[in-house]
Amino acid sequence: MGKGGARIAPEVAEDPMMIADVASDRRADNLDAFERYMPELFNLLRHHVPQSRLVENPDGSHDIEFRRQRLYDVTGDGTTGPQLARKLATALRGTPRRRLYVSPLDS
Repeated sequence: MGKGGARIAPEVAEDPMMIADVASDRRADNLDAFERYMPELFNLLRHHVPQSRLVENPDGSHDIEFRRQRLYDVTGDGTTGPQLARKLATALRGTPRRRLYVSPLDS
């Protein structure tokens, strides 16, 4: 939970720069603990660079970007998560035996 076990205050949660600072502090705190209690894990994580990140769409919804490819907007047409969910639900409605195949993101 970071220093003192504090949670993110609402005013912090609305400021991207403050969120980045809190995340950076938590990462440092976590790495300190791993270095002390789990040195093998610390050695694996200390140079780790995440390949995914949470991004905000223009409409305010969120998506996960993995290696510059959006999870919900797989066609590049600007589809958001809620739009994709509605589209898939509509496609499956009334077809109880239909299977939905979703390709995994490229690794």
